[in-house]
Amino acid sequence: MNTSQLFDLCLCAVGVALVYLLFYCLSVRYASAELSKSGASVGKDAIQIYASADSLEYYLRIAIAASGGDRVTIIVNIPKNDSRKHEMKEIVRMMRRRHKNIFYRMT
Repeated sequence: MNTSQLFDLCLCAVGVALVYLLFYCLSVRYASAELSKSGASVGKDAIQIYASADSLEYYLRIAIAASGGDRVTIIVNIPKNDSRKHEMKEIVRMMRRRHKNIFYRMT
C-alpha cells in the first residue's frame, strides 16, 4: 500500500464515522421529540411510558433510542384494569431479555 492509498482509506474511514455520528444524533433527537409528543415522563434517571398494547413496543424502542446509550431506567405503567395487560407484560418481558433496564408497574 502506498501513501496515497493509505490516505484515501483513512479519509473513507473518517467519512463513515461522521455519517454514523450524524445518523446517531438525528435518531436520538427524533426519539426524544417523539417521546415528548407521546406524553411520556422523561426524567434524568428514568423514562415512564404510558402506552396501549398496540403501541407499547414502538414506544419502548423509542425510549431506548432516546436514552442515547445512557443507562436510563424505563418504566412501563400498565393499568390494572386493562384487558390486554398480560400481552403488555409479555412485550416488556421480551424487550427486557435484551435491555435489562426495562421494568413495568401495575397502576
